[in-house]
Amino acid sequence: MPLVLVLSAAVLFACHTNTDGSNGGTNQDSTSNTQDSQESAPPPLALGAACDPAADLCGTGSACCTECCETTNTPVCTTTINDACPLPDLAADQARLQDGLVEQWQYFADDDCAIAEGCILTGGWRRLLEFDLTTPNYGTADLKFGDPTNNPLFHYSDCHQHYHFDGYAKYTLLDSGGNETAEGHKQAFCLEDFEPWTSDARAHARYNCNNQGISKGWADTYGGYLPCQWIDITDVPAGTYTVHAAVNFEGIIPELDYSNNTADATYTVVDPEDLPAVTEPCAAHTDGETRDCGWTDVGNYACTPGAPITSACSGGCDGTCAGDPVMRVCDGADNPCYSYLALGSDDDSCGTTNCPVVSVTCPAGGVVTVLTASWKSADGPATCDPVVE
Repeated sequence: MPLVLVLSAAVLFACHTNTDGSNGGTNQDSTSNTQDSQESAPPPLALGAACDPAADLCGTGSACCTECCETTNTPVCTTTINDACPLPDLAADQARLQDGLVEQWQYFADDDCAIAEGCILTGGWRRLLEFDLTTPNYGTADLKFGDPTNNPLFHYSDCHQHYHFDGYAKYTLLDSGGNETAEGHKQAFCLEDFEPWTSDARAHARYNCNNQGISKGWADTYGGYLPCQWIDITDVPAGTYTVHAAVNFEGIIPELDYSNNTADATYTVVDPEDLPAVTEPCAAHTDGETRDCGWTDVGNYACTPGAPITSACSGGCDGTCAGDPVMRVCDGADNPCYSYLALGSDDDSCGTTNCPVVSVTCPAGGVVTVLTASWKSADGPATCDPVVE
């Protein structure tokens, strides 16, 4: 920190020349006889004192810093770390992105929130490539947004009925030439301490959807089961692609390092006619009755074409089932029984038990195929003895 202190003890003399050219001798210049005034440097500001970032008035080993990232934060003198203000450092974890890739068909009504928020372009059955995105904070400070209701970087989602940070992550599907193949979208997040990530992470989570942020050493994880955590590949041709995920891609959040904000994963899109049978094991953990892997074909059942039928575990809602089974009913006429071809499916509509019940209309062929599975693919088989009536 420079000290503005001027010492001038010498008296300055000037040699003047008379107008006739003769030497008029030396005379003391009265205008130069004034001693420069001394200016005292102000004392350094204490740690925690409000400061002006344009001035350099904080003490040694500190700087005028603004805590990231609440808009109401006041700059204060802060102890520097490696000669820099403490800041978060967000990253996108590539291993989690690659390991969590899984396909799933899902049906959307025309008024679904996913359409309103640009996650898909149209309703109906859509083929989705779902994945997990984990974003650890490797920085020297928390990412702190606080109450989202008072932060202009957040907006309230009428569909989801909570606040989102817009544009936290962006997802695109790139072909072998690096061209965007599937419609990418900006994903809105509720930023919170989801899991401790480094050995020096604090013991307990500090941030949640009502007090948003990510502690240093913690990570937020958005699982593929969450709304909009996908890329719509319904109309993508078969081939090998790169899933590109970018965090803080517009640089809205100040960070120590922006070079680790992206992650890439490789995925091969298969022609729908060449997809594995739904009874094949799931390649990655996936949940729900709309997944297309890990099912057990329990057989075909005859029915009267056009008549309503119900498929349930033995005894209906009060029947015998163990674990958390799901059920799918398909047209039995040479049907691969993918979720988008199913006549109906159910998780636990009974309410009082986990037993599923599916009510459909008997197809023209007079035969239905019934599949069962556990709601969580990682849980192994669930027990359900189907009865079709």
